[in-house]
Amino acid sequence: MKTKDLVLIAMYATLFTVLEYVSVTFGLLKMPQGGSISISAVALIIASYHLGFKKSLIVSAISIIIMLLITPPYFLTVGQFMADYVFSYMSYSTAVLFKDLRFGDKIFPTGAIMSNVLRFMWHNIAGWLFFASYYEGNVLTGVMLYNASYMVPTMIISAFLVLLIRPKLKKEIIL
Repeated sequence: MKTKDLVLIAMYATLFTVLEYVSVTFGLLKMPQGGSISISAVALIIASYHLGFKKSLIVSAISIIIMLLITPPYFLTVGQFMADYVFSYMSYSTAVLFKDLRFGDKIFPTGAIMSNVLRFMWHNIAGWLFFASYYEGNVLTGVMLYNASYMVPTMIISAFLVLLIRPKLKKEIIL
C-alpha cells in the first residue's frame, strides 16, 4: 500500500471520528434503544467512492473501533454485535459498487442510498436477534419501524451531503 493511501485512510477515519463525535454530542434524534441520525456516514461513503471497496473496508474497520471507543456498545450476543456494528458500518464500503443514475445533468447517488439500505438491513437483523427473545408480537415490523425512524433521515441527509460534496472533491482529487 502506498503512503498516499495510508494518509487518505487516516484522513477519512479522522473525518469519521470528528463527525461521529459531533453527532453523539449534539445528536438530533437519539433513540432510547440505540441509534440516531448521524452525519458520520458521509465520511465512509466518500471514502468508498474515493478509495474503492477494499481500502474503504480498512477505513470502516478503523472507524468502527473509534466509534466503539466514543460510545461503548450494549449487546447480548456476538451475532448481534457483528450485525449492529461491524457489518452495518462496513456496508458503506459498497457505495462504490453501485453506479450512479443520471437524469440529464443531474446525478442520483445510488451508492449512498444502497449502502444506507444495507446498513438498515443489518440493523434490522441485529434488532431481530436482540428483541426476538424478549418481546411477544410482531418483532419484525417493530424493529423495522424503529430502525427506519433514524435510518431514513440518515440516508436522506447523507445522500444530500454526498451530492453537495462529491462535485467539489472531483475538482481537487479524482473521485
